[in-house]
Amino acid sequence: MLSPKTRWSVGSPDPAYVRELSERFGIRPLLAALLAARGHTAEEAAFFLSDEFTFHDPSLLAGMSEAAERIRRAIRDRDKILIYGDYDADGVSSTSLLVRLFRMLEAEFDYRVPHRLRDGYGLHTHYLEEASRDGVKLVVTVDTGITAVEQAAAARRLGLDLIVTDHHEPPETLPDALAVVNPKREDCAYPFKGLAGVGVAFKLAHALLGRVPEELAAWAALGTIADVMPLVGENRSIVKLGLRQLRNEPPIGFAALFRVAGVERQEVSSNTIGFGLAPRINAAGRLADADEAVKLLIADDPVEADAIARRMDALNRERQRMVEEAAAEAIELVERDGGPGDGIVVASDRWNPGIIGIVASRLVEAYYRPTVVIAMDAESGVGKGSARAIPGFHLYDALKTCESLFLHFGGHASAAGLSIRGDNLDAFVEAFRNEASSRLTEELKTPVTLVDAELDLSDITIDAIQELEKLAPYGMGHPAPKFSISQAIVGEATVIGKDKRHAKFRLEGSGNKIEAVGFGIGETVRRVALGSRLSLVGELSVNEWNGRKTPQIIVKDVAVPHIQLFDWRSAATASAFRERWEAARSDDWRPAFLLGPYDEPPAALAAWWKTVPVYRLTTEGDRVVVPVNVNAFDAPFEGATDLWFVNCPFPFERFHLILKQDVSLCRTYALALDGAPTIDRETMKRAYVCMRELGESPEEDWIGAVARRVGLGLEAARLAIRVFRELGFVEEGGAPGTVRIARSPAKRDLSESASFAMALRAETARQEWKRMTTETLQARLLAQAPFRRDDIELRKTEAVG
Repeated sequence: MLSPKTRWSVGSPDPAYVRELSERFGIRPLLAALLAARGHTAEEAAFFLSDEFTFHDPSLLAGMSEAAERIRRAIRDRDKILIYGDYDADGVSSTSLLVRLFRMLEAEFDYRVPHRLRDGYGLHTHYLEEASRDGVKLVVTVDTGITAVEQAAAARRLGLDLIVTDHHEPPETLPDALAVVNPKREDCAYPFKGLAGVGVAFKLAHALLGRVPEELAAWAALGTIADVMPLVGENRSIVKLGLRQLRNEPPIGFAALFRVAGVERQEVSSNTIGFGLAPRINAAGRLADADEAVKLLIADDPVEADAIARRMDALNRERQRMVEEAAAEAIELVERDGGPGDGIVVASDRWNPGIIGIVASRLVEAYYRPTVVIAMDAESGVGKGSARAIPGFHLYDALKTCESLFLHFGGHASAAGLSIRGDNLDAFVEAFRNEASSRLTEELKTPVTLVDAELDLSDITIDAIQELEKLAPYGMGHPAPKFSISQAIVGEATVIGKDKRHAKFRLEGSGNKIEAVGFGIGETVRRVALGSRLSLVGELSVNEWNGRKTPQIIVKDVAVPHIQLFDWRSAATASAFRERWEAARSDDWRPAFLLGPYDEPPAALAAWWKTVPVYRLTTEGDRVVVPVNVNAFDAPFEGATDLWFVNCPFPFERFHLILKQDVSLCRTYALALDGAPTIDRETMKRAYVCMRELGESPEEDWIGAVARRVGLGLEAARLAIRVFRELGFVEEGGAPGTVRIARSPAKRDLSESASFAMALRAETARQEWKRMTTETLQARLLAQAPFRRDDIELRKTEAVG
């Protein structure tokens, strides 16, 4: 058995509706099942399957008409405009988009992006004062400003017109600006609320041009993906349009980023933008000056663009190093504090404020709890924090309850930023943890993997996988499809990669064989036995190697819902034996050895054997197992998760009683270690001769002497004496505890002894054990092993989209 790391919420699309979608749109059942599982109506399915774009009228955005009119007047009157952005990838993209737009409109303008370390987040009054001195008449914010109430008042005092365009959660009191454009305003009737900051800037361009600004879609797509906005509704159209531009004719700055990131433009996708381009854009704002990133995205000179892109690539590598160090320290702080609890708050004056958002995400991945990471400034005593949430926990609402402790905060449901004085830190830690405890249920604290549908291996073909691309681009709110497979036979399991961190499985079933690859889960290979029935969750892809295409599963989580058998009969040397035992114990498993009724510990392991829990399978009586050494009492058999068979666990019916009673058993291991020989007729003759020579003696002396002289193990010697006692050849001696040869025993055959007949059967089984194929061994050994599907908590739902 192997438990999954998450709960799987598996969609169960209506087969009739799947057929209906498949026939109506001429698509394969796999794609139809995906659409049905996500709860899409036929009309919605048509939108996803079409190549059309949907863009709403920008005038539906509250404040947009006023904003567009003022900008047109500024262009007409040659009023100087200041574009004011933010230092993350969304803000940089928004700023760059308006720069390109205002160039097209021949406006007189400048732009400003605050410095993360010197300025911090938001619109700053000193920049407004600087703008006023420079003759600026109009300030247009992008991806910021929704909480800038004081700064808006300052702009009025300075005689500046202010237009705020933003997408963050609005406060109760909006800035007193000429226009505030934010789809999340309560009084805004715009039909799509999920725009990124750059999406709002894109709609401003839409309003000013009177058409969809297709030539600016690349910037809009970058910011939308980088800010992890839901790729549904209008965002889907923005990103599709942007990807088309990037694949056909990428702007100069984007082309330079592709080169340093090693991205071919034909391969550009939401993934390559999210994991290739966005981190490099963000690196500039995190460690240096985001103005560098803006210069790259608005560049017209390829030489200049290449130089900037290389600098940003170097910054990104430095950012990665800093994140690794800070994340390790943050985890150490969490553990030192007794674990994550229901909410995590960690702070240090050794962390760069530019990386704490990534560190917060790392802690969420590690502990699955809402997390706030704060970089303290030792001189000012002020900390800058970045927060990340888990699904179902509304971060902005939770932080709002602590608002009195902050100098500033803002954000949305899943991410937020804040600043706080050091003397308020302890109070915030307590308040945030209490808030997290009040909001989090046990269900919310357990990671869930949303699975679109369950597939059979026969459903997975190259054509079906390629057809899923009709629903791309995938991203937040519209994730790449995940499917589950149940009870696929593991034909091969190997570790791959230079550092052996990845796993590869060959799965077999329904007459099909599929390769499954799991990145970063190499340790899983030793936990999955060949021949096991593997259940998994994964994404489908097409692997191309040497011109040959094959279907492939990218594994996200695995489970084995039954007791497994690891067949190590051919490789169970003493050293391998101990090495594998220690590996199992290091995983916090509870291993125990099981000897057959006549097995003896191998000589090479005799000393070590006394240090581990060992049990013997009995052949009679009420007890199924008995402890062999004192260590067994410290590790009760009922708690064993791993059972190691030195040899055949004969008789099978006794072992099957263990399978029925022991609820903790997850894995079994078949070994074939040579111990002391068991008995046969020739051995019994030699044992009888030895007994005659010994004369009347204590029984334990007989057992030891017979074992030494005949070359038997103690159990076999004890068995020999029991056989001759059953046949009447051995009787009790005159003194208590002694035995002797009977004076005139009746002539009887060894086969008349029940113990000898049982021993012969055991030896036959032992030899058969060595010869059996793995498949036969599994059938014999685990014929009555429980299949506990409920343990992997598969939850059927009507739709998980």
